[in-house]
Amino acid sequence: ALEERVEEVQRERRRDRAASEDGSRRLEAAHGDQLRALKHRLDEAEAQARASQARVDEALEDLGNVNRANEELLTQLQRQAAETERRDVEAATTLRHHEEEQQRLRRRLGEEEQRRESAERAAAEAQKSAVKWRARATQPGAPGVTPNSNPNPNPNPP
Repeated sequence: ALEERVEEVQRERRRDRAASEDGSRRLEAAHGDQLRALKHRLDEAEAQARASQARVDEALEDLGNVNRANEELLTQLQRQAAETERRDVEAATTLRHHEEEQQRLRRRLGEEEQRRESAERAAAEAQKSAVKWRARATQPGAPGVTPNSNPNPNPNPP
């Protein structure tokens, strides 16, 4: 009886297995095309996702490179701006010194001009005075004048 029962259980298992395999075959036959199409679409979607991720990774790398280049350019521009500012300050200082020197030279020129004018006036006055004294000294009867005496012993009169 035990052997019969073992055989019966084994037959039931074979029937269940056959029914299960038959059900799987029927299910695959009925929905296999849909499953294969879905798997194909899933594979394509995964491939597109990988390609998109690769493009995103590449774009992020490019963006990082652009950011580094921008930072380097900004640093360079800041250095140039600082150098330009330093030169501007230096030029302004030099210009101020030149303007101060120019004003000093103008004052000195004005002073020299005044001295020259004063010297010219003094020379003109001295010339007038000398002419008057010569005229007086050369008049007949003036003390020390003889008829043949030279009132101007300097052979090169001024």
